[in-house]
Amino acid sequence: MAHLKEVETKLARAKRAGFDPTGIQALALVEEQQQALTWFHVTPSMHLILGRMYVADPRFRRHYEQLEPGLAEWMLTAIEAAARARGIDPATARWE
Repeated sequence: MAHLKEVETKLARAKRAGFDPTGIQALALVEEQQQALTWFHVTPSMHLILGRMYVADPRFRRHYEQLEPGLAEWMLTAIEAAARARGIDPATARWE
């Protein structure tokens, strides 16, 4: 859990610093965030679905917005870009 918090802090700093959410640094950070979700195996497709939840679910959105305003949307953009880079179509992502 400590590692996840560390990664979330890095994500907030990246967003605050104006990093492009589709750039290499942001993609590396969301990949690190995916790996930090250790309570179950999270595939890139599952990560995309979780990213949507970060925006849609008020509890998750509030968590990320407290770290940095606009972070939930920024992360979703980065997660979508990471999924595309791995050959996943965001429109057809499935929990698998």
